[in-house]
Amino acid sequence: YVRIMVAGRPSSTRSLGILLLGMAAAATMIAAALSREGIPGHGRRLSLANVRRACRASVQGPPPHPSALDSGDRPDLRSRRALGKWAVGITSSAALSSVWRPRPAMSGEAKAAKAKPKIYPLGSEEAERALKEGGPKVKVVHFMRHGQGYHNVRNKIVGKIAACTDSALFDAQLTEQGKAEAALVQAKVPELRPEVVLVSPLRRTLQTATIAFHDAKAPFVAYEDLREVYGCTAEQRRPVSVAKMDFPVVDFSRVQGDEDPEPSALLENPLHLVERQKHFLEILEQREESNVAVVTHSLWLLSFFRDSVSCDDERIKEFFRTGEVKSAVIKFA
Repeated sequence: YVRIMVAGRPSSTRSLGILLLGMAAAATMIAAALSREGIPGHGRRLSLANVRRACRASVQGPPPHPSALDSGDRPDLRSRRALGKWAVGITSSAALSSVWRPRPAMSGEAKAAKAKPKIYPLGSEEAERALKEGGPKVKVVHFMRHGQGYHNVRNKIVGKIAACTDSALFDAQLTEQGKAEAALVQAKVPELRPEVVLVSPLRRTLQTATIAFHDAKAPFVAYEDLREVYGCTAEQRRPVSVAKMDFPVVDFSRVQGDEDPEPSALLENPLHLVERQKHFLEILEQREESNVAVVTHSLWLLSFFRDSVSCDDERIKEFFRTGEVKSAVIKFA
């Protein structure tokens, strides 16, 4: 994989932020090119020759599915050596897949047959038509972003780059405003009527879910695939054993392992985020409930509606405000 290491303390100046974003974008493209080239090895240094060779090869076709790699080709992310006091990493989807869930590669026919699920805003003509058709392939899903967290406030004060490594924001909690935003949803619960609430295991989403759907009389189930994009201290989670004490009503049995599988501040490859979302869609399709609430994060939702499902409605694809709920009908192929 490719990493950009920045020694010294992070600056909150706009110029450094722009520089880092530009470097991250460049590294993402290089990482994609390297994965297409199939260059093996963990922590391999970039050389001009390697980059040129990988970029030339990038036009020959899409990168291989992460799960198609042998386990020996997947680097152990925990073994890498940290350089400097602050680092932003761009990690290949293959590397992150070794931490999350090795899965057998799909055949070309299976990939072609697995079309994206279709999403329609609840109340639209398409949604009503899908609901009339009915069946286990059609579900009503209420997507909710967590309420305002302390990391959201901090981002506005010092900027995203500086707030990203603030240890005080580890697994960030809701502010009082965030709790109030979650409480506003309680009045909508009789109308929403979720049979189950699926939630990210981060603290702010757990708080939001248990406040907003307190009176729903529905079980709460945590899923790792619903976590926010990696890259900041606020996106790291506490051990499950600790979260269970604060949220005894939540079922954490689907969360793999007690400790955070990726405790370091890595900027997640967008390709791996989509893989997580596809895995969640498989879980959602297999669940027996037809009315589901999903409590997750802004960048997860933004990517989900633009990259992982087929959605023509621009309103539902817009950025979610804190505490916002958007209801939709999802139709699996």
